[in-house]
Amino acid sequence: MLPLIIESIFGFGTAAVPSHGWCIGPLAYINQSEFDILCHLLGPEGSLLQVVYKLAADSSCRYEFPTTCLPVCPSVADKIA
Repeated sequence: MLPLIIESIFGFGTAAVPSHGWCIGPLAYINQSEFDILCHLLGPEGSLLQVVYKLAADSSCRYEFPTTCLPVCPSVADKIA
């Protein structure tokens, strides 16, 4: 279930189930109170990471984050290209 939630929030679904994510960035300009709530949910002390921390302690739970979804630093991208 956690992988589905993560994929839904950040918008990196599979080819079979494409996702655009929750479009969190523009929310700061549209509704500041909802943006603050999301920041609390997704922040380092937020509910989502509290679940992740608990699952990380369980060796039987494993989630492989797709590295293709990591942001690329422009200076690194120049060296790769």
